Amino acid sequence: MSVILYDVDTQRDFMNSDGALYVPGAEKIKSGIAREIIGALQNGIQIVGSLDLHDGSEPEMQANGGPFPEHCMDNTKGAHKIEETPSEYVLINPGDYEDIKDAVDNKTPIYFSKTTYDVFENPEFEKFIKEYGVKEAFVLGVATDYCVKAAVLGMQKLGVQCIVLTGLIAGVDPKTSEEALDEMKNAGAELV
Repeated sequence: MSVILYDVDTQRDFMNSDGALYVPGAEKIKSGIAREIIGALQNGIQIVGSLDLHDGSEPEMQANGGPFPEHCMDNTKGAHKIEETPSEYVLINPGDYEDIKDAVDNKTPIYFSKTTYDVFENPEFEKFIKEYGVKEAFVLGVATDYCVKAAVLGMQKLGVQCIVLTGLIAGVDPKTSEEALDEMKNAGAELV
């Protein structure tokens, strides 16, 4: 496989206005995300993405001195993906790499769990990129200035050409989102 559609953290706590850590404007991009997901499924493009999953012990939580309130807590509705995205997928936690082959063979969407904003904290993601020869990633989701940026910069370092679908991403803060877009562009990502 050389091309993937990369879906960043399209979970209820980020995407719904009543979510625990709502990303401003995320509800406005849902229908566009749905169109891209449907298009990828119809055209046999592998859908890959990340899911934020927390147990409350993470340093990024306010209760532990971090900047973020509790969000995407494991086994809560807020951690579930929004209905505009695949409801059936394979979740890859660290150590679950053997589950990827069947998902790829069947074109089942693959999501990598993470407990920080960087999907590369899950070592299975980099293994997947390298083993399956991913060369190009169309990127959508949230948040531009955190999880999207980390995924794009990490993939660019591995030689994956990222095409960031700017109409289908949303950020926490307009200033840091603009800076993130500049940083992604400077790393070689295409903004379309």
